[in-house]
Amino acid sequence: MSSWVLNEKSTHDHPVYERPLGSTELGFYWDTVCDRTADTLQHLSIECSPKDFKTLLDINRIQTVWSYLKQRFPLLASQIEPRENGLASFVLASRDLHRNRPGEVTWEKIESAWQAKHMADQLIRAKQHLSDDLLAAVFILERTDAHNAFHIILHVSHCITDGMANGSLVRTFLDLLCTLPPPEAPQLLRQLSLSLASESVFPTIQYNAARRRWRMAIARVILQRRAECFSKTGGHTIPRTITTATSFTPADSRNIVVSFSVYDTSMVTQTCRSNQITFGNAFPVIGQIAITRVLLRKYLEGKIDRDEWEFRQREFMISGGPINLRPFLDRKWLKQGGVDNVSLAISFYIYRLPFMPLGRARNLTPGMVLPPFADLLSIPRFFHRCEVIKKQADALMKHPLFIELGSEGSPRSVERMRSIGEEWQGHQTGRLQTETMKLNPQEQASRHLVFGTGGSSMGNVSTVYSCYEISYSSKIWICMGRLTFLFQNSIHCTRPTRQIPMFRNFI
Repeated sequence: MSSWVLNEKSTHDHPVYERPLGSTELGFYWDTVCDRTADTLQHLSIECSPKDFKTLLDINRIQTVWSYLKQRFPLLASQIEPRENGLASFVLASRDLHRNRPGEVTWEKIESAWQAKHMADQLIRAKQHLSDDLLAAVFILERTDAHNAFHIILHVSHCITDGMANGSLVRTFLDLLCTLPPPEAPQLLRQLSLSLASESVFPTIQYNAARRRWRMAIARVILQRRAECFSKTGGHTIPRTITTATSFTPADSRNIVVSFSVYDTSMVTQTCRSNQITFGNAFPVIGQIAITRVLLRKYLEGKIDRDEWEFRQREFMISGGPINLRPFLDRKWLKQGGVDNVSLAISFYIYRLPFMPLGRARNLTPGMVLPPFADLLSIPRFFHRCEVIKKQADALMKHPLFIELGSEGSPRSVERMRSIGEEWQGHQTGRLQTETMKLNPQEQASRHLVFGTGGSSMGNVSTVYSCYEISYSSKIWICMGRLTFLFQNSIHCTRPTRQIPMFRNFI
């Protein structure tokens, strides 16, 4: 259990609090050692009526909003201090809730929307703005080419946030921006009681010690049995260049954002519902089909040799990603505000899919024409594979020891990330040297588990309200999606909110 206590630097006038990082938080902390891997970024493109522009885009207003956000979500103002044996603690100086330190709020003028995108890309790919001393920051980018447009970039370390928390952060930021002066700040101790590691609010915490030990012991045995049946190696993904030095080589990240229309989104969800599956059940199968088509195209173009193709045809695939843990946590904590608090509350899934769905394309040879998707996997077989994923998801999340099964495996995962982080540091300082050797897909699969796809549907993350009341004017509208018009006295997003995990060194 991790709870907040007074730090040795604390004084009567300026209290300083600290608590140790939980297992999941510690795992993401060691991710940051690897060139800030997995920090998150959200980029909002905003338009408003010319009448409201100067009022909204005021530096004092932005500073006030950010200060209030830190009082509402105190982890935003915290720092991380390393401890012995690879551990670390959050340290929060109460005075930092009411003042903005250097780097927290950045204001710049830009000449175009392209420049805003370039700046966001640089934060992901090159410029390391966050650190152990700065876990969250906001960038306000004023457009000089449009007198009613600006951009907001929210940049937060993954060890204090997740997908659901980032949605809450955006919603609260825009709400405050439109309704200043802000309401009375909540009490710090109350907010700290919400900003806990997820294991501190497990519902099983109410059990006596003996019962908790028995549940953990049973979970340990189950995991051991599963490990005997589930290979720790194998799998494959899209063609890539992997060497023995890849773990210690910064990657050049890229991202593509595609938005579906409301109609298309509705059709997808209705089709899933009518077939008694969720989009989360279909997501890994859709990813597998996409990868299969890429691999088949490469093979038909002669870019994949016969030996590799034979291996890929018979090799299984792995899909992994995050699970929103909040619905499984303590009900009292959720009702008090934990449900939308900015903190990290996720677990993870690993699903196994069968071999590539080649269908009628199985006997194609190089030089032949790439077939349509329907030839790779029929609709009945598609939903059959979705059912396979659904059964794995149910076996994971409906298991009576779901919480224990996740927490029992956390220490080993953290130790693995620590090992990678420390080895990364050794290579960056030149203390360690590794002979570089290129690994083909077969060799990659023989060394470790290869994830074919990763991600999560995360459910409905469109938590930004469509309408805000302005305290000094009429209404402010926040519309997710591309709009070509403006409301009078209004503000709206011209690009959907997006969270970008900064997998700069993704293996």
